[in-house]
Amino acid sequence: MTDFAQRRMTMVDTQVRPNDVTKFPIIDAMLSVQRETFVPDDLREAAYVGENVHIGRGRVILEPRSLAKMLDAIDIQPSDRVLDVGSGLGYSTAVLARMSAKVVALESDPALTAPARAALSAAGVTNATV
Repeated sequence: MTDFAQRRMTMVDTQVRPNDVTKFPIIDAMLSVQRETFVPDDLREAAYVGENVHIGRGRVILEPRSLAKMLDAIDIQPSDRVLDVGSGLGYSTAVLARMSAKVVALESDPALTAPARAALSAAGVTNATV
C-alpha cells in the first residue's frame, strides 16, 4: 500500500521548501490536502511527482513547486475570499480553502465540475463552491 502521507511530506521537503516557500499557511495546506484525492484513480501513484499531472481533456494539475510559488506571491490571508479560475479537479481549490475563508472555483469544462465537487466533498472541504 502506498504511503501518501510520506509522499506528501517528501513533496513539501523536496519541491516546495527548497524553492523559498516557507510560509506556514502554504506548507500546512500542502501537507494537509491529500493531492491523490484530486487526480484520476489511474494516476494516484503519480500524484506527488514534481511535474504537472495530466487529468485529461488537455488539462493538468499544476506541479507543486509552481503552485506554492504562486500562493507565496499572492499572500492569502485567513479572512480572504478567493476566486480559483480553471480549478480542474479541485486540488488548487482545496489548498486555497485551507488558507482562506471562502473559495469560489470556476471550471469551464463541465466534465470536470462534478468530479471536483466529489473530491472536495471527500476531502471534507466545506468552504468552497464549484
